[in-house]
Amino acid sequence: KGLEFIADSVFVFKTKIKRGLIARYVEIRKFRGKEIPMAEIPFTILKGCGLKVLASPPLEDIPLLTIGQSFTAKCVEMVWSVIPRGTYIGLLTEKQTPSSTQWLLLLQLIKENNLSIGIVSFRLPSVEMRHLIESLSRLLKTKVDDIMKRLIFVSSYNPSSLSIHELIGSISVNVDQDPDILLLHGVEMLYLYYGERIVDRMLRDLALYVRRKGVILFEMCSGIYSKLQLPRYSIVHITYTDERGDMYHKIYRNTPIVIEDKIIGLKPIIINDDNLIKCLSP
Repeated sequence: KGLEFIADSVFVFKTKIKRGLIARYVEIRKFRGKEIPMAEIPFTILKGCGLKVLASPPLEDIPLLTIGQSFTAKCVEMVWSVIPRGTYIGLLTEKQTPSSTQWLLLLQLIKENNLSIGIVSFRLPSVEMRHLIESLSRLLKTKVDDIMKRLIFVSSYNPSSLSIHELIGSISVNVDQDPDILLLHGVEMLYLYYGERIVDRMLRDLALYVRRKGVILFEMCSGIYSKLQLPRYSIVHITYTDERGDMYHKIYRNTPIVIEDKIIGLKPIIINDDNLIKCLSP
């Protein structure tokens, strides 16, 4: 206590065991001349990076989506319209609906605007992700190298072996490589291993972090897992099949308002999958 009294700053590092995994926190007990808004701040220790603090970005530092560059493409405009830097797009599927259309739209956006992309998967190994991108590039009838050279990184993380803070810290280090687009693939796996509140909170903080850097964030998730999931997206794209087995795309181009699990105040755009496939066919 006597040492704390004379010190200008006092940091206490703590560890907690959650799900058998280590979660690390730093408690700022004293910082002379400054307010301390948070009692505990999560952090992680990463190889080649050192200590990575995962503090929530101040909202005052987050730019408007209308500021900066915007991007679109021939078929992308039909679905997502114009995409400013910092946009957060949720690519969701209902009832395990298999669809390559969302992927093809993303690749068209990358190709026509010469954008770079970083991919993080929670479901597939990085080698399989690369093979998937190569196959989709051929489906789009484009040169595989034209897409593959736009990949800055492809990383895979197993949620069962990492705490959520270590996971988000590792992703943040990847984002520091400054891709134009960050794709989170297999986000449903996070909801299977972590509580929905902590997943929603950490992904929202990650979205603010990448938006501040001007990165467009795409999230691929098989299903809707919490009431806070939809409102965190700037654009919601849901792929589903009707009772006849026909595939459709339901798009909300603005952040939705959700009350009692229902989206209100916004009328979605409904597009038949066949129409999008025709548009995407060269």
